[in-house]
Amino acid sequence: MRISAVNEKDDIIVKVEIANRGSTPYQLLEWNLSTEGLPMKTVFRVYRGNQEVFYKGILIKRRISESDFITVNAGYTCTTEIGLGQVYDIRPKGRYRIHYETVNERLEGERVDRLKSNVIVVKRK
Repeated sequence: MRISAVNEKDDIIVKVEIANRGSTPYQLLEWNLSTEGLPMKTVFRVYRGNQEVFYKGILIKRRISESDFITVNAGYTCTTEIGLGQVYDIRPKGRYRIHYETVNERLEGERVDRLKSNVIVVKRK
């Protein structure tokens, strides 16, 4: 997992890259990648200074089915861009620390993977 960001006038656009460095395909929950550009759950930890900025988007509980997964083949990377301003209050000026952190659930009885990225800093003036 790797993230980077572009500071735009009214938003912080975060680029999320999830690479499969393994030798077999990886099943990634679609809402962990947010392919529509809108976070569908709390996947980012955002701080302005030392204060956490909380997710204000919709939280949806759902049952996982096989159709909810994206296959990331071995050696491939999935990438998306997400505007944080859609679900976090990033209007105030300040220094923002951002990282991606969530779990990739599996179908019943299978293990759960923790997905965690690097930390980035964006200054809003």
